Amino acid sequence: MKPILSFLLIVTVCFPAFSQVEFAPVGAEWYYSQYEGYNPPMANYIKHECIKDSAIGGKLVKVIKKTKFTWEEPADLGNEYLYQNGDTVFYWKSGEFHELYNFSLSKGDSMLLYSELFNYCEDKTPYGWVEINSVYSVTVNGQNLKAYFANPKEGSVWGFSHYPIVEKIGSIRYLLPQSTSCIMDVPGIGSLRCYSDPDLGSFHYGNLPCDTLTTYPDYIGSVQKGYMFRLYPNPVTDVLCIDYSGTSHGEFYIEIYNNAGETACRKTFCPGDKINLSFLPGGLYVIIISDNEKQYYSGTIFKK
Repeated sequence: MKPILSFLLIVTVCFPAFSQVEFAPVGAEWYYSQYEGYNPPMANYIKHECIKDSAIGGKLVKVIKKTKFTWEEPADLGNEYLYQNGDTVFYWKSGEFHELYNFSLSKGDSMLLYSELFNYCEDKTPYGWVEINSVYSVTVNGQNLKAYFANPKEGSVWGFSHYPIVEKIGSIRYLLPQSTSCIMDVPGIGSLRCYSDPDLGSFHYGNLPCDTLTTYPDYIGSVQKGYMFRLYPNPVTDVLCIDYSGTSHGEFYIEIYNNAGETACRKTFCPGDKINLSFLPGGLYVIIISDNEKQYYSGTIFKK
């Protein structure tokens, strides 16, 4: 027993302790869609799994193993390395730690992101500033978690545009920063299908199963031309407003799904109507707007 106790003492002295809310505990799993192409429309998925603790530069890191699942054999995509210091999560790239998430920031604050992904935009820098647009809390499986939205500042392409970043889970867009403003010939990664860890339990986002190869769901893709919706406020407390600037249309359907993929609400509305959501518990919801033939909008809201 003495050698084991000595080792534990060394770990305690050498590595800083995690904050009370631990990001990426061993056993945590993320499942993200990965869109292969339009013809045929195929959706693979990428699994991220925290497999162990390790050390880089005297810092305790979480080793995240990445595996891509396709219609052929699974492909090993290597590892990512995350380090947490209080409310801030860093990741290891190009020989140094870069800030990834910061749950101590306030609305209006900025942070600098880094990405090694190829940038298809004119600006080739791997760095980009994002601004914190809103900060709030959200309840997931009975746990009150911090959350925020961060969009790229002018001139920056790296970020998590239009997707929330949630404590313990990370970005709903993708774990690491992605290009947000360039159009490529084939779809890329995103968004989150499922997350789970031994403490939080399972979190299901959207309608796709966690670990299944599939074709595109109907609502993935561009909004039908002539049908433009803006939903606000986000986060919402009781009443969701829907602005519409499109061609003439009668009634639409609005469908609201909870984080388990279950239908929380389905009703008809006319452009300009306000939707009462006071009956919904706090949490993350997927919104889909359609009629009897087509789907015109998909997005997410947080209910306070």
